Amino acid sequence: SLFLTVPIDLDGRQLWMIADTGMRGATFYEPQLEAVSFERQASISGHSVGGNVESQIVLVPRLRIATQDLERQVYVVRPPNSPLLDGVAGYLGIASLNAKQVTFDLDRHVLSWQ
Repeated sequence: SLFLTVPIDLDGRQLWMIADTGMRGATFYEPQLEAVSFERQASISGHSVGGNVESQIVLVPRLRIATQDLERQVYVVRPPNSPLLDGVAGYLGIASLNAKQVTFDLDRHVLSWQ
């Protein structure tokens, strides 16, 4: 596997996200939010190595990982055209866990924090 995916709960739906050490919050691919009601707050433009990135900032219903509630304000972007990301809802920034210590067990595909 090229990345570690973690299960999150978005308003009662289990989704899988890539654990990302370089992000602060959560970024969802647009199709993953089709079954959930959310409130649009702003549109933003950014740049990456791949070019321009257009995204929305939205407020989603309850968002959790394990028993921990996460920030409900998230980014939404268009999904890339990549079969490697089938079944992936987006990216979860590890900083959103507000943890003092985070452990990636890549052999067992487990993320733990305290």
